[in-house]
Amino acid sequence: MLYAIDFDDTLNYTERTDQVYSPNYGLISFLQDKDFVILTARMGTDSNLTFIKNFVKEMAINPIDILFSNDEPKGPILERIGASILIDDNEEQRASSPDYGVNAIHPDDLKKKIVSKRSVDGLRAEPVDAEHLSD
Repeated sequence: MLYAIDFDDTLNYTERTDQVYSPNYGLISFLQDKDFVILTARMGTDSNLTFIKNFVKEMAINPIDILFSNDEPKGPILERIGASILIDDNEEQRASSPDYGVNAIHPDDLKKKIVSKRSVDGLRAEPVDAEHLSD
């Protein structure tokens, strides 16, 4: 399964401000054993590529690629690269993905699913003999 991850306000909570990052550590942790690309709506300039590469290095993550949609809908790129899921904070970008067979999720919804799954996985259902139950 290939994940496509938006950069601004998804993987990094703030936009470019003099090499200052505000990482989404929950998403970074989630991606550690996943195949993923960073797919940003930013323009594909050298400075944008450098900024994101420095973030990747600092966060010790390993995307397969860093792609730019240049402010265009991401749907066609998602189809071309064979992505299964887009994680993006932008409603318009998420809306462009189903037409290309790609599921889309907001990063906050992913966070809720991760927390919910961990909570459920942490519970152990042990069988209880009926004679041990009290009114």
